[in-house]
Amino acid sequence: MRYKALVISGKGRGKRIGFPTINMEIPDGLGATHGIYAGWLYVEQKRYPAAVHYGPVPTFHELAPTLEAYVLDATLPQVPCEVELELVTHIRDVKTFLGSEELAVQIASDVEEVREILKSHKL
Repeated sequence: MRYKALVISGKGRGKRIGFPTINMEIPDGLGATHGIYAGWLYVEQKRYPAAVHYGPVPTFHELAPTLEAYVLDATLPQVPCEVELELVTHIRDVKTFLGSEELAVQIASDVEEVREILKSHKL
């Protein structure tokens, strides 16, 4: 199922650790559990593979859930105003890390897992 979501400003932490994300308002009806997902991000009819975080950000002491996507192997020409998001597979729960370096190592591992999962989900 695809969800339309408005793009919002983030805090820039992903960019600082090498994984810039597109931050989104959490769409109504998003029935997902908190965690990290392999998914697709649709921008103006183009589909991009993405590692998606949905939930709190305990490493930075933020309990309110956020929704953000790191686009794999592509750079968007500009930040869109709206996207569509499709969650394919939950790969892990949200975890607390000791800091940005430990988080970046885990994200790199997540990205490789997402890449492998989405290879078998291409149209």
